[in-house]
Amino acid sequence: MKKRKKFGMSFLMFAIFLLILSVLIIVANILLQENTDWKAILTKLLNDILSVAIVGVIATFFTKIISDNFFKIKQNNDKLLSFGVEKIGEGKSTSEDIINLFGDKKTNTYPSEVKIMFITGNGFFTKFKKDIIECLQNSDCTLKILLMSAKDDNKNYVGRCEALCPQNTTYYDQLIVTTLPILNCIAEQFPNRVEIRYYKDEYRYNFRIAKYRIKDGTFDNMAWLNVQPFNKDAVDLSIGLTGSWNSSDKNLEENMFYQLDKGFDFIWDKYKPETLHDQIKNILIEESIITENDDWQKFNSNHNKLPKNVTVRMNIYNCANSNFYKYIEYTEWNTANDCWVAIGFNPATYDVNEMDKTNSKIFEALQSNCGSYILLNLYPQVSESINTFDELDNVNKKFTPALLKIFNLLESQNIKTVIFWGRTVSYDESFDKILKKMQKKGILFKTANNQGLFYHPARVAIKIKKVDKSDFMSSFKLN
Repeated sequence: MKKRKKFGMSFLMFAIFLLILSVLIIVANILLQENTDWKAILTKLLNDILSVAIVGVIATFFTKIISDNFFKIKQNNDKLLSFGVEKIGEGKSTSEDIINLFGDKKTNTYPSEVKIMFITGNGFFTKFKKDIIECLQNSDCTLKILLMSAKDDNKNYVGRCEALCPQNTTYYDQLIVTTLPILNCIAEQFPNRVEIRYYKDEYRYNFRIAKYRIKDGTFDNMAWLNVQPFNKDAVDLSIGLTGSWNSSDKNLEENMFYQLDKGFDFIWDKYKPETLHDQIKNILIEESIITENDDWQKFNSNHNKLPKNVTVRMNIYNCANSNFYKYIEYTEWNTANDCWVAIGFNPATYDVNEMDKTNSKIFEALQSNCGSYILLNLYPQVSESINTFDELDNVNKKFTPALLKIFNLLESQNIKTVIFWGRTVSYDESFDKILKKMQKKGILFKTANNQGLFYHPARVAIKIKKVDKSDFMSSFKLN
């Protein structure tokens, strides 16, 4: 406002100067006239004054318009800058944006952390996969990604998003078929550097944040925010806002991109990754095999087959109202190492307070490979004898689609999986495709005896062997 008043005073002084100059010109004109016809002189004088007045009014009018627009633009620009907005442009990422986001190979300058939030991000990750890999290859950068949850309990939100902004493919397919295979492949290349978490309905607009560590210990941050109509995709119609801040800046509370970063951290902390056994448990809940009221039965085991000074913590998940089914057994002895999964045919005993022979053999085979394992079965029905086992039992039948979801989970997260259901066992045809994918990725193993033959672990001393093509094609049958 002070600048505007200053400009107004300058303009008034300029107008007075013009008026005085006009009067001087008129007086000089009168004095230089040889003819003293006062009527003619007065008429000319009035015409000159009128001309000056008209020109002055027009000049004042246009000057006011220009100055008002100038001050509006300046005022808006100052306001945007106070919010941290440095640039407004098209929503599509430019090559300069991507260099600033993922680093520059020419200058060997890379961010220490990148944060990204999308609904599915299929287009972005498909287009810029190489840039992400180059960043991770040439730096110690970590990548945090927030995407929508595709779980059954989030179907309502996903459905509303699709109804509001329809796409060529479903959001579920964009996430599961396109985005996650790309990100899982990158995560496999760079362990512990890429993490994905899944929110429920907190999404507003997609944004990206890059943090650069500088020599004084502070961080230079750059951010890109897309604003678009709710019924339009960002690549079709959106405005891109770009901003930056340093972690030592003052008045950061008024910087919208700093607040965006805080918002990301809040959602990130809210959706901490579930443990593998919790994810499997949730699949069983979704398939109505167990309920949320069922809980783990926990105990510590010092089985006589265990090495001295080794205590195994076992969690067994079964139906609270029945002694006929056992769903998940979780055995842990070293939390620092990976978790594997072992899958047998069916549980032989319901005993939940002792490590049985099967578990002790699996432990012996896996103890040097991982720090814990989850034991599942093709069928959850407890049966010591094949004569009392009923493959057509209702729970057994319901378990097949749940186990297929579990297999897909294991494959997508590259979980090493051991199968030991025996060479003569038939399994559902729906498993064939996903098991072959796991075999191709090298994460599918079998239990074998010293001759390499496929054996149930409870029968003989076993070792773990990768399932090769000939093993896979000859050892198992399809239902």
